[in-house]
Amino acid sequence: MTMYDCVAHPGLANCIGKPMPNAEILIVDDDKRLISSSKDHLGLIACKGDVNMLEYVNSPELTRDVLRGGIVYNNDIGYIDEEGFVYIIGRKGDVINVGGLKVAPTEVEEAALAFDGIDECICVALPDRISGFVPKLLYVAAQDLDLPALSRFLSARLEGYKVPKAFERVPEIRKTYNGKLDRKSYR
Repeated sequence: MTMYDCVAHPGLANCIGKPMPNAEILIVDDDKRLISSSKDHLGLIACKGDVNMLEYVNSPELTRDVLRGGIVYNNDIGYIDEEGFVYIIGRKGDVINVGGLKVAPTEVEEAALAFDGIDECICVALPDRISGFVPKLLYVAAQDLDLPALSRFLSARLEGYKVPKAFERVPEIRKTYNGKLDRKSYR
């Protein structure tokens, strides 16, 4: 439903392009109501247009879950910027809700991987009695890290509510059969 010309617009991290002709990308809330989105105000990505699927074969329940009124609703979280570019930040189950503010674990992980000494990491939700959840960073490192320095490093690159409130060194990060981070196993 989108096209991205990476030659004309290089380096747009998480961008999937602009809507194709005869397609419309909508950003909606959990109740499927249209919202105004931005990098700091994320929503669910929905697609409307002539190229949408008609149904899942032999699965009316699954079809009802994702297709309503010609609009396909999925679990991708993202936003549309002021130039009309669409960005996917993560999946609904992966996003951490910090007192109503959305944190994409991938953004935290990308920033953490730029810190010298972190080999791998995953950002997970840690229950918090005040905010509901806060980010926690599990990381693999060959040697002990200066955690206050890591926190300062991340604070310089992320909004305050996105900076992990806890860090844990682990021997490995669990992966799925195809090598992706196994986020579900940390929930």
